[in-house]
Amino acid sequence: MATTTTVEASATLEASATETVEASVTESGSTVADDVIAATEAKVTTLKLLLLSLEGKAQKKERARVNKDIYHLENDESYVAAVKERLLEVRHEAAAADDAAHAAKLQAQEQAAGKWARAGCAETESERTLRIYWRNQVEGLFDEYAPTFEQSLVVNLGYDVPEKLEALLARDYAHEDGSVSRHLAVDLGCGTGLAGAQLRGRCRGRLIGCDLSSRMVREARKKAGVFDELEACDCVAYLQRRVEASSADLIVAADVLLYLRDLTDLFASVACALQPGGLFVFSTELGLDAECGGLPPDGRGWVERSSERIAHSEEYLRFVIDATEGIVLRSLEVTNIRNEARKPIRGHLCVVSKGREL
Repeated sequence: MATTTTVEASATLEASATETVEASVTESGSTVADDVIAATEAKVTTLKLLLLSLEGKAQKKERARVNKDIYHLENDESYVAAVKERLLEVRHEAAAADDAAHAAKLQAQEQAAGKWARAGCAETESERTLRIYWRNQVEGLFDEYAPTFEQSLVVNLGYDVPEKLEALLARDYAHEDGSVSRHLAVDLGCGTGLAGAQLRGRCRGRLIGCDLSSRMVREARKKAGVFDELEACDCVAYLQRRVEASSADLIVAADVLLYLRDLTDLFASVACALQPGGLFVFSTELGLDAECGGLPPDGRGWVERSSERIAHSEEYLRFVIDATEGIVLRSLEVTNIRNEARKPIRGHLCVVSKGREL
């Protein structure tokens, strides 16, 4: 008699739950798959609640029956098909959101490119060919240079830009806990990881990096505990493909701009990748306005020196930053960035921020 009463109660609860679900899904305008999932899961929930009341040996058979009903409900073909359909919809929605975000990113980059084209600064085909050639030369150079890079740069040439960038950040931009990044820090042109290792202790979130040279990346990976992710990739391509829009609160480029001529693509990509208030900290080799030939479109703003490195004028840096939507120059200092032929080479230490003041 008790068993009959329990079964009747179960049936009543299931019917009530089904009616409630059907009424709610009809009002909400949900899909057939949603209706099936909601109705089935309501029945399963009711049966699981019923199981809690079935205790002792006398209810053993009834518990077995209820468990069997739950099994059949959860493995019903219509329910399984509905779950699969819903998962597919979720994946499509996620893919559509990713596509929309990527399209927005491309649109921002196209708008930046259009702004430069209207200013008469668009890249010509010959300039593009030269840029690709130069990039290949740099990649080959640093692949060969990787094993002796730190000895040559730090010991022989007195290179200390990573230390100077950290000191600059710690002095003027650190949070109360001493950190300079709490979310995502990106080390562009990471080399063997000198800047990453210097800044790791001030990064509370993830620290990722890229370098054009795969052998440099291999050396950087040897610095255990520094990077969360490394990739052999061009820095502009890395920002565009691997860093989500408005996700980075710190981007660092220590002695990377020395191997880039025109900086418009880099700054546009940085502006897209930085979150509001995020910082882009970088060094350059200092070029005099006279040797750099003035500003675009009549001049270039940079000069390739006999060392095969690129020097940018302060005037050009300010020009590019002002022309890039969403970023502002926070500070620019002149310092020695290394020695060459026993003479100091002058350069800039710059900090740019995304939008609002910190």
